[in-house]
Amino acid sequence: MTDSPTNPLLSDDLLPDFEQIQPEHAEPAIDAVLAECREAIERVADTSQEASWDNVAWPLLVCNDRLDRVWSPVSHLHAVMNSDGWRKAHERCLPKLSAYYSDLSQDERIYRRFVLLMESPRYSDLDHAQQTIVRHNVRDFRRAGVHLDADKKARLKAISERLSELSTRFSQNLLDATDAWTMHITDKAELAGMPASALALAEQEAKARDLDGWVFTLQMPSAFPFLAHCRSAERRQELHRALQSRASELGDGTRDNGPLIVEILQLRQEKANLLGFDDYAAYQLADRMAGTPRRVLDFLDDLSQRSYALAQQEMAGIDAYAREHGADTVGPADVGFWAERQKEERYAFNQEELRPYFPADRVLKGMFDIAERLFGITVEACDAPLWHESAGIYR
Repeated sequence: MTDSPTNPLLSDDLLPDFEQIQPEHAEPAIDAVLAECREAIERVADTSQEASWDNVAWPLLVCNDRLDRVWSPVSHLHAVMNSDGWRKAHERCLPKLSAYYSDLSQDERIYRRFVLLMESPRYSDLDHAQQTIVRHNVRDFRRAGVHLDADKKARLKAISERLSELSTRFSQNLLDATDAWTMHITDKAELAGMPASALALAEQEAKARDLDGWVFTLQMPSAFPFLAHCRSAERRQELHRALQSRASELGDGTRDNGPLIVEILQLRQEKANLLGFDDYAAYQLADRMAGTPRRVLDFLDDLSQRSYALAQQEMAGIDAYAREHGADTVGPADVGFWAERQKEERYAFNQEELRPYFPADRVLKGMFDIAERLFGITVEACDAPLWHESAGIYR
């Protein structure tokens, strides 16, 4: 099952065979391709030939592309399926990937080969894209700490692996907390104002759980219509509080992301300091258009000054409208509800009335038509294995 002929993740097909890929395929495929990649690294490092595109950059591009083609379906299925099997497969593979990328990015032998290529006469013979790839590789090696001593490299590798683990736990906690919370309502009077489409979805959710009435969740298709339309301020507050406090100390304590955030921030700061930066923001922005944290903060301050007065005016209008219609206070759980009522009254606009005119197929066709008119891009549906019957694929 794990060899190339039978492991769908190791297929050379252009598209993943999602109908055949199972969690048990993930780790053997990752192990096999990582072994190939490490062999490629050794060949690049050990060659005595003059550094060139073909014996430095290209072999690494090929093996890393192969790795990405194996890992991307695994990462995607872990994200969209969220089954216990895919979660365990993802957890087993992630440390191996993190270790591989840390080892590669700190390999002085490969770094020197790229530097030799960039400083050689052959570099000028490369096209613009190839030169950019070589130049960015040299930059990324330096940003990864290839110049550090052995102890600092080891610490940096440990930090990277720990950050990868913490990031996964953070996402899983948030997902689990979102899935764990439900609000079961059996009295339809509490659902006054709710649109038929939202009630139908909640009824389906209840039936799936063998319950009467309606079940609302923290998933956006359920939560957002509830906050925008349910007339019960108490129920809106209940859902809003649950939505905003997911994976926090306000929950049951098993999914609290607070300690993870603290450790992530501490490790990011240590990583930045090891690499010679004052803080993680400076490290992240060093190779980006913004350049420095100061420029980002200046931009945000300017944006705030330009938009704050208008936002205050809009919020004051919503608050006044709500009080005119009997509300004593307008809290965070109420803003969406009263904004929707104000819009319906002043502009005779109701999003639910537009819903029948915008089914998914029609929206996609409209989007693709615009892309064709603006950019000359033609997008059409095609046949390929899908991870779910409701998914689609286009070319």
